[in-house]
Amino acid sequence: MKKINELHSSLLISFIVHAGIVGSGLLPFHPVLKDKPFDVAFEVEEEVLPEVFEVREEKRVEPPVIEREELLEPVPDEIKAEGLKPAQEDEEHKKSLLRYQDSIKQRIQKEKQYPRWALRARHQGVVRIVFDVLPAGLVKNLSLLQSSGFKELDEEALDAVKRASPFDPFPEVFSEDEIQVEVAIIFTFREK
Repeated sequence: MKKINELHSSLLISFIVHAGIVGSGLLPFHPVLKDKPFDVAFEVEEEVLPEVFEVREEKRVEPPVIEREELLEPVPDEIKAEGLKPAQEDEEHKKSLLRYQDSIKQRIQKEKQYPRWALRARHQGVVRIVFDVLPAGLVKNLSLLQSSGFKELDEEALDAVKRASPFDPFPEVFSEDEIQVEVAIIFTFREK
């Protein structure tokens, strides 16, 4: 116990002596503040995407069924207009496909992270990737289409797709076995 008290006393005396020396001005104590070389402030520019669409099952619109007896009479124009023509079906399919691809791109954008090392090194660029989506929403044939010129940005773009998958299953209106999706992932920041 005596040793602990002696230690405490020694520390207290040392503290008082040092404080007196620094306070008296015998030892100049002026902390040196170094300016940082630059401040990094950035905003990640993302692709402008439409509002978030929830992909749900879409049902094919079937033309009205006309009984044999009705065929004897001329079919009114209103009934003719109700049935979708092949060109209209293609247009609806294209819209559904675009909505589905947009939902995939939005999900990837949410998973994208700016690699810290690339941020410190001030690397920016656009990475273009391509992959196939299977009906269950699984990804296959993920590959780099165009490099940003920086390995860490390219790898992060590929990793963002892996983190975002699996995607939602195809809507019922899709008859394809797989859909190819091409995405441009932008890594950029703005200085103050």
